Amino acid sequence: MHTDYNTMIHLTDSSTRPNGTGRLQAPVQFRAGDAALLEGSQNKPECNSGSISHSSVGEIDQQSEPVDPCPPSVIRGAKLHKAEIGIDWFRFRMPFNQLHQITNRLAKYLGSYFSKPGMWGYRERFQFACGAFVTFTDASRECCIELTGDTCKFLGHDTLMDLMTWAYSHLARATRIDIRLDFKGIEIGLIDNVAQSCERRELCRCRRWGKIDQHTANGECTGYSVQLGKRGKDGSGRFVRVYDKGLETGEMPKGEWERWETEFSDDAANQVCMQLIESDNWSQTASELALGAVDFRVHTGSRSLKRRSIADWWAKLTESIKPVLVRVKRVPTNLNRYGSWLCRSVMPTLHTISQHTGQSVAEIIHFFVGDQNFSKQPTDASPVTWEYIDLRNNTVTVNNLSEIRHSQI
Repeated sequence: MHTDYNTMIHLTDSSTRPNGTGRLQAPVQFRAGDAALLEGSQNKPECNSGSISHSSVGEIDQQSEPVDPCPPSVIRGAKLHKAEIGIDWFRFRMPFNQLHQITNRLAKYLGSYFSKPGMWGYRERFQFACGAFVTFTDASRECCIELTGDTCKFLGHDTLMDLMTWAYSHLARATRIDIRLDFKGIEIGLIDNVAQSCERRELCRCRRWGKIDQHTANGECTGYSVQLGKRGKDGSGRFVRVYDKGLETGEMPKGEWERWETEFSDDAANQVCMQLIESDNWSQTASELALGAVDFRVHTGSRSLKRRSIADWWAKLTESIKPVLVRVKRVPTNLNRYGSWLCRSVMPTLHTISQHTGQSVAEIIHFFVGDQNFSKQPTDASPVTWEYIDLRNNTVTVNNLSEIRHSQI
């Protein structure tokens, strides 16, 4: 038997998307308690009737198929019953004058909090029992709010989206948001499929991947995951983990609960939050963003993705959605940004040395670089170089360059 990916991601919306894409949706098989959730969401005037806060896949009849003809790229095992979508982490910043408003709003949902020393360079912190916290410093003129995975699960999708919408209406900016897709069934094999596809050099949109197996001394498997991309400032703002959540929590045997988790950071996280807020169907948008972080194309040696066909298993997984790639917006460096960088990162050190040694800045620079010539060919010069030269050649004296730059900031 093999898994039919056509039914893996099933969106629990009306028969046609409200944004006009015209994608048809299949009937939803409700679980115990879902009817009450649906009734509660219908009572909210701002919610669309018939929508619920997660995505699921209905029951699928199992058919017997020959095992041998099944190609390696197709996941073997029982067909999946549901794919649940949610937000698993949310970190954002707000102006300092919103500190008490956001803290009181969180306290309404999470209960009381207590004061602790700050984190990440902030001086103070308001800590909630569930793990969420608000950290701040008066001088920073901002506060940072961290909602952990347990907090996001406790709040629920509707409350979390309401909180996100309110925060953005008060000048918030996200720095991290994780979107999860949970697949549950028997022998799902999603992790194996991702790893095999990476080994066949089909991974696109990121340059690094790694496979992690964890075992006890007795050989018992305690962890299984594949990581795509890189975290931090050297990454693309997109980091994907596909791992066995059942093994991690100890709630299910290996292969029966596998999670696709995409972590967006910095500008990418900010873009994702704005798209979720503006979306008519946040769960559909969330799945498109989470799966759009990477792509899998048959390796042919061509650099053009359009000339490479989509990997069969990936095409089946994403057939009911249209993955969306979030790109980090690169801000071009100009004379103002370059001057600000010099003033912030270079000149304080040089001026401090000059003050205590009596040397000029030029003498100090010569001490570090000597007589080396670092000039580039005109074709390799940066835009900042030509911007400075243009200002210099337009009958502008060197003494006035600084005044002009500061007047443009």
